[in-house]
Amino acid sequence: MNKMCKMTKNALKDRRGSQEVCLYFSQQHRRLAWCKKDDIREECKRFYKFRKEGLITMLEENNGQLEMEGQTFYYFVVQHTDEDNDQIDPFAMANGLMVEGFVYFFTRSANRDALYKYIMGIKNE
Repeated sequence: MNKMCKMTKNALKDRRGSQEVCLYFSQQHRRLAWCKKDDIREECKRFYKFRKEGLITMLEENNGQLEMEGQTFYYFVVQHTDEDNDQIDPFAMANGLMVEGFVYFFTRSANRDALYKYIMGIKNE
């Protein structure tokens, strides 16, 4: 079993309940981490600000779903607008996603969709 596969199994096993809504690869700690609702909201506020400043973008076609260890996750990709600054997310790549940027995996599509719309400034109809 490769290191990323083992890391995935451990992360899914370590989830501590419904407050942990988003899984991502922490570049700082070089491991998978869970975000609680409040943490991901704060992170998305930063993303909203960065998008308004033209530092990041998100493409709707990069939103998707993925099965991991029998669980369905719904993801979006946050990408730098400066191509020299982009990276490939190793966790996403290990799961077959070949996109530049940082990938956030949500346990519910409604959470992913609402936060994507918020960051991109899309008003609900």
